[in-house]
Amino acid sequence: MIGGAACIPIVLGLLYAYIHYFPAVTEADLSRVRLEKIRFRITPDDLTIASGDERYNALPRFWRPGTTDGDLAHALKSSHGITLWLREGDPRIYGLEAGSLTIAPSAGIAAYMSNRRALSWLIYGFSGGGATAVGWGLWLRHRAQRPGWDRRA
Repeated sequence: MIGGAACIPIVLGLLYAYIHYFPAVTEADLSRVRLEKIRFRITPDDLTIASGDERYNALPRFWRPGTTDGDLAHALKSSHGITLWLREGDPRIYGLEAGSLTIAPSAGIAAYMSNRRALSWLIYGFSGGGATAVGWGLWLRHRAQRPGWDRRA
């Protein structure tokens, strides 16, 4: 029973992260930002675009499998300016337009929301596992208190 109750702080922590760090995002929450002079870096793990002191980033599932790293690098190098779709106060790139390359904001939203769904499955798992453990502990306790129950057996 105590093991199940230990899931309560874990579930509450995950719920806090779910609400505060992974709010739901729609295209209405995004604004277009035009950047003229940029620096960029593409690695196997992320894309970083810098303009002035600001840095914006995206995970690979934002541009893959629809675009290769080479095509993305070529589009960013050859364009005179790019347009990003961003959410206020968030450096994550949700959409990108550079020359002839366009990655719709829906791709960035889908990549972001997949993280949110994974966190929700963690919450469901810990909640279900904790409730099951508490229920099992209560049942064993009730069973041990019944008359005729031999605790030594």
